Parts: sequence; C-alpha cells; structure tokens
Amino acid sequence: MLKLRPELAASTAARKARSKGSPEDRLHRAVASYLSLALHDDECLWWHCPNGEYRSPKTAAKLKAFGVRPGVPDICLILPGGTAGFIELKAEKGVLSPTQKAFSLRSNSIGAKWAVCRSLEEVAITLNNWGVPLHATLFNNQICKRLA
Repeated sequence: MLKLRPELAASTAARKARSKGSPEDRLHRAVASYLSLALHDDECLWWHCPNGEYRSPKTAAKLKAFGVRPGVPDICLILPGGTAGFIELKAEKGVLSPTQKAFSLRSNSIGAKWAVCRSLEEVAITLNNWGVPLHATLFNNQICKRLA
C-alpha cells in the first residue's frame, strides 16, 4: 500500500478542505439552490451580485469604471410590488464590513429591504417576513419543493 509522506498528507488534506469552500461559500450555494426552487420569476426576481473575490488591479479598475460599488449585498431581489430587497450572507462568525453597514443604512433609508442572514433558515424566515411567496420549504435543513 502506498503511503504519503506526512507533509504531503497534510497538504492534501488542506487542499481537500479548501476545495469544499469556506462556510460562507457553502451557504451561498445552499441559498442559490433554495431560491431557485422557492421563488418564481413571475413573483420575485433574484440574482447574486459577484462583487467579492480577488480581481487583478486592471480588472478591478475596469469594474469600478463600470459602476461596481463596495458593500453591495450578495443577493439582490425585486420583491412583489417592486420593492428592492437585499440579503448579505455571512458565515456564523462573519462580520459586516464598514461599506456593507453603510449600504444597509442607505438602502433602508430609501425604502428597500435589507437583511443579513447566517443560515438557510434565516433566508427563508426573512423572505417570509417580507411577504415573498415561497414554493419550497425546509425540513431538517433539506430543501423540499412544495406541491401545487
């Protein structure tokens, strides 16, 4: 049987852990799956705003010139009735940046909805509180499609 040297085994384990993504990355994926099933486009539109991640200085300058703004939340929604809604996704111990806090204050001051959610359940509760029709439920942290 072939064995890895301890230093290689450790780096292989770290690489596997990184490939699954951070807790916030896993939350993003789960939320995207949930929203894809729970929301119908004729009732509520949503999209992920990919402002995060590293960009080369050239690409960052180009995106800034195109209007990319710091602090924009991860999930943007057009809610029933046309109101804007924003959800910032954070891992359990994640902290809002100053620009994210400022965006929340600005958006709330002009009548938009804004929330920070740290779990799939918090996203479902937030959307329900905002009056969004949900076509999927959560049971034991699993997404269940509602039958018509």
